[in-house]
Amino acid sequence: MKNNKGFSLIELIVVIAIMAVLIGVIVPQFLGYSDKTKESVLKYNTRGVMQIVSVHTVDYPRTSWYGDWDDDGDGTLNNFLEQKLEVINSGQEVNKYTNNSNIVNPYSGKLSILDYDRTLSSGDGHCPAVFLTANNNYSYGGSGGTSNLIGTIVVYFKVVDGETEEIEFYYIKEDGSKSDYLEKL
Repeated sequence: MKNNKGFSLIELIVVIAIMAVLIGVIVPQFLGYSDKTKESVLKYNTRGVMQIVSVHTVDYPRTSWYGDWDDDGDGTLNNFLEQKLEVINSGQEVNKYTNNSNIVNPYSGKLSILDYDRTLSSGDGHCPAVFLTANNNYSYGGSGGTSNLIGTIVVYFKVVDGETEEIEFYYIKEDGSKSDYLEKL
């Protein structure tokens, strides 16, 4: 009488095929959750940035909400915000609006805050965490591309005749499309 102590080749192939089918069904579902998580992080952080901006708008007249980019600050809200967000992302100050110490782009992992359109268009600032702009090309009202803004929170200052009419808050989704406006100030 023959004593078989192992599995036959057919049995192994059937088990491997069943495992492959299960993996093929389960893995895509987990990948979908990862994208949903990144989108949730963007919504949450956008609301936190929006709260930071709204708190500080009372300190500045509308004519000083957006000014030229300046590393040292020129007394405008956008330059103050850039400096404030950089301090939060450096870990020197806890961000009470997002309950963590950083505002991170969930796709690129970058903490950078940009307030200068030429830096973005040159490629140096691909996929920053936050982009402060008054450039209509990046507000979806113009022709600017969004491939270098994926996962970025955009704070768009709509400036008319030197005065900011409104500030729009949205983020750029993974497919390059704009989220709905979460808020306008």
